Amino acid sequence: MLLLCFQLSKSTLALEKEHRPSAIQQREQMCLELSKSTLPLEEKHRAELIQQKKEELYELIAHAYADSTASSLDKSLLKNLSTQVKPRLEDPQWCSINHVQDN
Repeated sequence: MLLLCFQLSKSTLALEKEHRPSAIQQREQMCLELSKSTLPLEEKHRAELIQQKKEELYELIAHAYADSTASSLDKSLLKNLSTQVKPRLEDPQWCSINHVQDN
């Protein structure tokens, strides 16, 4: 009887080991779950970085435009960027490009 119990527990352990995920599988699953949870954060960070670069590029071209050193392509890009940066109501150049009038 004792031998039968021992054999049953051994076979149960063997079955548990077969159906239990390995450490590698567990780690891979955890990495997958973490990557899914951080993906929106990475996308948000990327979007914020893109917006920051647009703001910086607008500033750079706007200064060149004010100094008359901007090419026609730069001026065109400045107009496009002016619709994508945060409104600059205190900036006469931005207001002029976007046809904003003082009230």
